[in-house]
Amino acid sequence: MLLDNPCTQHHFGEITPDNLRPFSKNPSLCKFMIQLGRFDELGSGVTNIHKYLPHYTPGAAPTFKETTHGFELSIPLEGITPQVTPQVTGEVTGEVAGEVAGEVAGEVITLLVALKAPLSRSALQDALGLKSQANFRDRYLNPALDGGWIEMTQPDAPKSPTQKYRLTEMGMEFLLKS
Repeated sequence: MLLDNPCTQHHFGEITPDNLRPFSKNPSLCKFMIQLGRFDELGSGVTNIHKYLPHYTPGAAPTFKETTHGFELSIPLEGITPQVTPQVTGEVTGEVAGEVAGEVAGEVITLLVALKAPLSRSALQDALGLKSQANFRDRYLNPALDGGWIEMTQPDAPKSPTQKYRLTEMGMEFLLKS
């Protein structure tokens, strides 16, 4: 997949996590995405794509480049996205508890992979390298809980300071299949 975005150049050539200098490539688009809550922090996309792409396509490496006409991102997507049978819970809306059209959301998969042993919210958030509590809760934790992939160790005390999260049997089975 090749994404091309006209922008104001700050660095010509390939961009890697080692030479990354975060600049808003397209300030209008950046402001819009921040308002939607889709950005964790400026520059996190380069780091996160390098970090998580191998979970989806083993051995794949993304290419970020600034050229004379704009910013280019090439993501090799040769692998198959893990598929699961959708579970209907609550209202049928097209999105089903952390799944979209039968596919487990990427954020949920990332959370499942990180959850090797029961962890607190803060420890799990740190393990994923996420700073925004709201982003973590809305895109990772709640969809995984709602989908039945993870559970609380103290379901009767959801706000307990000693609350931890662990994989459910369904979550463990999914990881074994992937």
